[in-house]
Amino acid sequence: MGGRPPALSAKDLQVAKAMLKDSDITVAAVAKRLNVAPSTLYRHIPHARSTSLEEKADA
Repeated sequence: MGGRPPALSAKDLQVAKAMLKDSDITVAAVAKRLNVAPSTLYRHIPHARSTSLEEKADA
């Protein structure tokens, strides 16, 4: 099979989701830690930012 290898492994996605549960950590900070662009995280976790905003609204 050809094509570019995935930028994020399943383990990386689990780490990203865990980090994004903390409202103090931004998507950009998680992306920088995983050495990917923020758009890559949004592609794999479309609700990344909206989940954090909903939690803040409830608080």
